[in-house]
Amino acid sequence: MTADGVALASWWWRALAVVIDYVIITAIVTIVTFPVWRSLYAAWVSYFDAVMDAQRLGVAPPTVSVTDLISGTNQMILTVSNDRRRDGLSRRLPALEVGNTREDDLRVASGAG
Repeated sequence: MTADGVALASWWWRALAVVIDYVIITAIVTIVTFPVWRSLYAAWVSYFDAVMDAQRLGVAPPTVSVTDLISGTNQMILTVSNDRRRDGLSRRLPALEVGNTREDDLRVASGAG
């Protein structure tokens, strides 16, 4: 109950809300980053085809660098979108933050932090 007598949601309803939020955020991030992942997949398929061709011909396999697989712009898009998704979830579940302990959770919950 709140100070004015209004009932709060139970633990299970809040847990369900976190799951629903995470599904919605994941769907949005997936839609935004789909072109990036599609180009990355195409680059990997091309690389593995070249490796298989080299194996069949008995020559050295091709080398690959990260920038051959994914451009700098696409790397930034993925980094920012994954940071947003992680930040959104860690705001709802403080225990997911790195280095967060049970004492930190209790201090935040009690208003001391």
